[in-house]
Amino acid sequence: MSRFFNPENPVFRFLSGIFDMILLNVIFILTSLPLFTIGASLTALYSVLLWRENDNGYLHQIYFSSFRKNFRQATAVWIPCFVVTLFLSYELYLVFRVLDPFWRFLQFPIWISLFLAVSILLYAFPQIARFEQKTLLILKNSILISISNIVLTIAVLAVSFFAVDLCLHNGDWLVLIFSIYLFIGFALTGKVFSFYLRSVFRKIEEGEQKRS
Repeated sequence: MSRFFNPENPVFRFLSGIFDMILLNVIFILTSLPLFTIGASLTALYSVLLWRENDNGYLHQIYFSSFRKNFRQATAVWIPCFVVTLFLSYELYLVFRVLDPFWRFLQFPIWISLFLAVSILLYAFPQIARFEQKTLLILKNSILISISNIVLTIAVLAVSFFAVDLCLHNGDWLVLIFSIYLFIGFALTGKVFSFYLRSVFRKIEEGEQKRS
C-alpha cells in the first residue's frame, strides 16, 4: 500500500493528475458562472496548466492568486472581445439568412474581423497568465501569434465548430459532450492547448532574449 501512494508510482501520479484536472475543472466552472469573469477564469486556468511546475503552491492557490492578480486586465479583454464576437456572428446570420444573396460579398470583411476577435480570445489569456504586458500589446501579439501559427489556430477553430455543430444537430452528442465538459472537459481542453502553447511561448521568450 505504501508503494502505491509513493509520488514516484506512475499509477499514483496518473490518478493524482486526473484528480487535479477534475478539481481544476470544477473551480473553473464555479468562477466562470457570473460570465463576465470568464476572462479571469481562463487566465487562472492557464496559469495552472502552463506554469504550475515552476511554482511550489497548490493548484487552488495558484489559480486564485492569478485570478485576483489578472482580473482587471483579463476582464477588460474578455468583455469587449466577446461582445464583438457575438455582434459579428449576428452579422453573418443576417448576411446568410435575412439579406438578399446580392449582399453575400459583405461576409468577407465580417469573416476577417471575426477571425481577429477569436484570435484574441484564443491567445490573449494564456499571454496574460505568462507575461506582464500592456493590454494593447497583448491584443497585437494575439493576432500575430494566431497568424504565425495558423495551422494550430485553424485546427482549434475547426474542432470547436465541429463540436458545436454536432451538439446542435444531435441530442445524444449534446448530452455526452456537456457531461464531459462538466466533469473534466474545460481543464482537459486547456491542457491539450497548453501543450502547443509552451512551444509557441518558448520561441517568443528566446526571441526576446536574443534582442536583449
